[in-house]
Amino acid sequence: MENVSYERLLDGEKAQMAFIDASYNQSMNAISGKGRTQDGEFAIASGEMSREEFTKFLTTAFGRTARYSVNGAIHYQCIDWQHMREMLDGGGTAYGIFKNFVIWNEGKGGKGILPLTA
Repeated sequence: MENVSYERLLDGEKAQMAFIDASYNQSMNAISGKGRTQDGEFAIASGEMSREEFTKFLTTAFGRTARYSVNGAIHYQCIDWQHMREMLDGGGTAYGIFKNFVIWNEGKGGKGILPLTA
């Protein structure tokens, strides 16, 4: 998102928490199910970026999210396991301090499937 998108969305306020499920830099054909509903490609980071380009993309996205958040805000950033390095590198550049790391094991679930039991 561009800065203007954050400004319009937040209307001068700053976020206390953000949950972001950004593009994974993979084609939807590689990560989407084969069911009745077929998702379209992401506008950006849909498999066309190199590792370095995707890291820069994430660094920019994380930096903008931090800019429009209060000091101490919690950001939940989701990514597939294949792009953890890019996420950690981009997050380290944008945030500076690594707070915590959570792995969400969905069992046999797929992209977009929430766990039904805890």
